[in-house]
Amino acid sequence: MTSSWEKPQLVANPPYMGSGNMGPKLAEFAKREYPDSKSDLYAMFIERNREFLAIHGLSALVTMHSWMFLSGYRRLRANLLKDCAISSMAHLGTNGFGSIGGDVVSTAAFVANNAGAPGLAGSYVRLVAEVNELKKSHALRKAALDPSSDNVFWMSGRDFLALPNAPIAYWIGPSLRSAFLDRPAVGTIADSRCGMNTGDNGRFIREWWEVNIADFGPNMGSLDEAHDSGRKWFPYNKGGTARRWYGNQQSVISFDRENYLILAQQGNKLPSRDYYFRSCVSWSKIGAGRPAFRYFPPGFIFDGAGMSAFVDGSELLLQLTSYLNSNAATLALEAIAPTMNIQAGDIADLPAPSDEDASSAAEVASRLIEIHRIDWNSSEISWEFRASPLMSEGASCQSLATSVDALASTWSELSLQSLRLELENDRNHNARFGLTEGLHNERSLKDITLSNNSANRFSLADPADADQFQRTGYVRDLISYAVGCMFGRYSLDNPGLVLANQNESLADYLEKVVSPSFMPDEDNVLPVLSDSWFEDDIVERFREFLKVSFGAEHFEENLRFVEDALGKDIRQYFVQDFYKDHVQRYKKRPIYWLFSSPKGSFNALIYMHRYRPDTVSLVLNDYLHEFQAKLRARRTNVEQVAVSMVSTVKEQAAARKESEQIGKVLLELEEWEQNVLYPLATEQIEIDLDDGVKANYPKFGAALNNKYTGF
Repeated sequence: MTSSWEKPQLVANPPYMGSGNMGPKLAEFAKREYPDSKSDLYAMFIERNREFLAIHGLSALVTMHSWMFLSGYRRLRANLLKDCAISSMAHLGTNGFGSIGGDVVSTAAFVANNAGAPGLAGSYVRLVAEVNELKKSHALRKAALDPSSDNVFWMSGRDFLALPNAPIAYWIGPSLRSAFLDRPAVGTIADSRCGMNTGDNGRFIREWWEVNIADFGPNMGSLDEAHDSGRKWFPYNKGGTARRWYGNQQSVISFDRENYLILAQQGNKLPSRDYYFRSCVSWSKIGAGRPAFRYFPPGFIFDGAGMSAFVDGSELLLQLTSYLNSNAATLALEAIAPTMNIQAGDIADLPAPSDEDASSAAEVASRLIEIHRIDWNSSEISWEFRASPLMSEGASCQSLATSVDALASTWSELSLQSLRLELENDRNHNARFGLTEGLHNERSLKDITLSNNSANRFSLADPADADQFQRTGYVRDLISYAVGCMFGRYSLDNPGLVLANQNESLADYLEKVVSPSFMPDEDNVLPVLSDSWFEDDIVERFREFLKVSFGAEHFEENLRFVEDALGKDIRQYFVQDFYKDHVQRYKKRPIYWLFSSPKGSFNALIYMHRYRPDTVSLVLNDYLHEFQAKLRARRTNVEQVAVSMVSTVKEQAAARKESEQIGKVLLELEEWEQNVLYPLATEQIEIDLDDGVKANYPKFGAALNNKYTGF
């Protein structure tokens, strides 16, 4: 610290402490004395240090970078930019210090001149892309030697003050700054809103596949229509993964009249309720990477994490969706909301899209939405899923390899078509904004957020491996659909859901599907064992499914293709991998439940919608006991081989080993039966689908496989 005796200059690394960690006295002091910077101690130090400076005195600080952008610091920024001039800054971002690992702290080092000259330009060096302290240091030294480097920017406080909330967005160019100054804001044409918070998601929120489909009401146009329908569960927009254009439609909320009145009095009490069930463009509040905006059709209630914007008119909504997914909007958002959180107010502050060629922007958006809708509905986790995409017309006359290749080719073309459309969308909006800067951020095929885009779905060191991964994915999808057909959830003869309500049976199935080509399992129990001990064994049922769906003449060829794609025997896949895949597919809310002994010697799969209080007894008496009896008979046979005079020494040794192994399995199963399955069978447990998987699954304790669910 060296300067005049009056008010010395400062060099400091202020301490960090968020307001949530402050004691009562410090928190009260912060609110009273530093209302503009109270959120963190380091920000209070920025404000306090200015008080020590003489005119043209300098303050050199290393701080977290959040003060540069967050709306809570907007008054701190505005005052600093008016009273001081930032003469230089090194924006380090994450990994600026080798002693602090990972992305824990994002920092900036800057020098502020107490000049009272907001028009004075300063230099800003962008180092956020450098991956470690050493590379940031080299890049900074290089920039110091060459101020014309691409990562050096010259901006004044007046430039920042022209932007909404005055973020220190030094990297944006003149075209974008002009757009903020000259164009109306998105908030003048759209209402961007934060959604509801139930206060008790465990009670009110489910995934759609957990509940009775008869109680689910999609496509409602208003609250009155929803309540008059008599349904209980309605689509709920919770945000979700970074997916553009369409999708992330899997959650539901209990929103009948009774629960509506409860929710109106708890949580955040249903804000923006006038916008429920309206079509919108939505985004996830928290995300990383390029922002992603999705069109939502009418019928949804939206969550605080599923931020949404509403406009009047379908064409304007499509135009807004087109614009928000464009490179122009991404650059503008980076200027005013460069953190991982995108608030409703951030969208409202963006410069609005041009009225020019609104219909062409809407047309591009419409085409992209349709491609992404088809992609979303090709998965079982969509309530509009109809059948495996491999079940195309004439599938029974094709080899499975041919169907997979055709599907892969279709999605390869649709992925490329989406890329072409997104690039066209970028070019159109860039032209309307007059943008020439920031265009290095051009999209590639990896940026296309289609589930069936292998370049996006698989993060592979060698892109050549994508074909194999995609082939494996399609085969696993087909197997999942096949199991759904085995339980009657789906049918090869009727598209869409068949049995999806509690306690439905084979009789209910036959009322809906007359003379089915593939009959579902009668008792809702599919053994999953290391050998074919039962006629309705899951592997035997899959073999039958393959013959019916793709033709018996192609069966051997198709089975080889399946096993090649899986990299293992089909029985190994069912025993080792299927349930893990199922739990992951259904987001840890599985609809098929696996009864499993401690070491996995016995496994049997059931469908929860067809569960009855006597299902555990059925598993016990018709399957476990039968399996035990067959094992005992097998052990008797091998023991005879072990002592037979006509057996070779090798055969006798193998027989003794197998007998010993069977004995261990029988001991495992007897203990599991006595301690777990029999007591459970006597309880005759009732379940209610409305309670959800998370509440129902643990009722069965150690009887079910708990390895992957996390319950």
